[in-house]
Amino acid sequence: MSRITEPTTGRIKIKGRVASLLEVGTGFHPELTGRENIFLNGSILGMSRAEIKAKFDEIVDFAEVEKFLDTPVKFYSSGMYVRLAFAVAAHLEPEILIVDEVLAVGDAAFQKKCLGKMGDVAEQEGRTVLFVSHQMAAVSSLCSQACLLNQGQLINHGQVEKIINQYIESTILLQNSSIENRKDRSGDGSSRFTYVKIKSNNFNNVIYGDDHIDIFLGYQCKTTTKNITFAIGIFDYSNVEIYFIDSNSNNKLPKQLPLEGEIKCSIGPLNISPGQCYLNIAMINGGVAVGGNMVDYIQNAISFTVEDKNCYGYQKLPPRNWSMCLIPHEWSINN
Repeated sequence: MSRITEPTTGRIKIKGRVASLLEVGTGFHPELTGRENIFLNGSILGMSRAEIKAKFDEIVDFAEVEKFLDTPVKFYSSGMYVRLAFAVAAHLEPEILIVDEVLAVGDAAFQKKCLGKMGDVAEQEGRTVLFVSHQMAAVSSLCSQACLLNQGQLINHGQVEKIINQYIESTILLQNSSIENRKDRSGDGSSRFTYVKIKSNNFNNVIYGDDHIDIFLGYQCKTTTKNITFAIGIFDYSNVEIYFIDSNSNNKLPKQLPLEGEIKCSIGPLNISPGQCYLNIAMINGGVAVGGNMVDYIQNAISFTVEDKNCYGYQKLPPRNWSMCLIPHEWSINN
C-alpha cells in the first residue's frame, strides 16, 4: 500500500495521497541537517516546496527538535528521528496515513501526542489512518474498526473491541493449553503451579463486573517449603495491571505447606468493566515487599471475560477504554 514492494498476488487500488511511516529514518539522509531533511522527506512524501514552507514551523514545533534543527541527523537519537519523521508525515495532510509500529521508539509523552494527532486526522479532518500495532491500548483508543491478521491471512474484521478480544483470546488460549508444561515460566523451580481455575458465584459461571470470584491454584513442592507467598496480578487486554494481590495481605496459610495441594483466593466484588482480562501468577519464597526469591512465575496463566450487566445503577456499563474499574456510588442533590 506504501508502494515499496509489489503485492505477491492481486492488486491494490488507492484513491488519494498516501503518507506512510514504516521505519525510523525512512526518507532521511544522515549527512543532511534536520532542516534539510524536512524538505527532502516532504518531497519524497509528495509535498511541494511551497507546502513544506507553509507547514515548516508547525512541523518543527510538533517534533520539538528546534535546538537541533541545523545538526546532521546522523547525530540524532532514534526518538528524535521518529519525532521528525512523524511530524512531517502527519502534516502532509494525506487522505491516507499509514503508521506501522514505529511509535514504540518514542517516549510516553510523544506517543500520547502522536496518538492525539492521528485522532485529529481521523475524526476532525475526516481522513483515513491505517494503524498497525501490537499495543492494544493504542489500537483501542485510536481505532473504530480493526482487522486481525495471522501469517498474512485475514482472520476477522469488525468493531475494534470485538477484534481485540479475539486477538487476546487466541494468544492466551495457546499459552494456556497446559500450564503444567509451560516453557515460558521463570523461577528456581523448587515449587511449581500445576493448574489455575476461576469460578464465579453465578450458576452458569458467567462473570460480571460486580461478581465475586474464586481463583484456585494447584501446586507441587519438591521439598518441604516454608514462608511461600502466592501472588496474583489481574491485567487488562492492553497489558495494564488492574489489581495486584498477594497472600501476605490476609495470610491464613500455614507457614509450612503440604508438598502438594490447592490454594484458594476469594475476590469480590471485582469492580471491573466489561472486557477481556488475564492473570499472572507467582510463588515467592519470603515476601513480595522484601524482594523474596522467585519460585515460579507464569504470565497469561488464564484468561476470563467480564460480561456486561446492569450494575451500580448503569443500564449498560461504559466500555473498557473509558474506565477499567467500577466504583459503587450514589448521586444526590445537596440543598
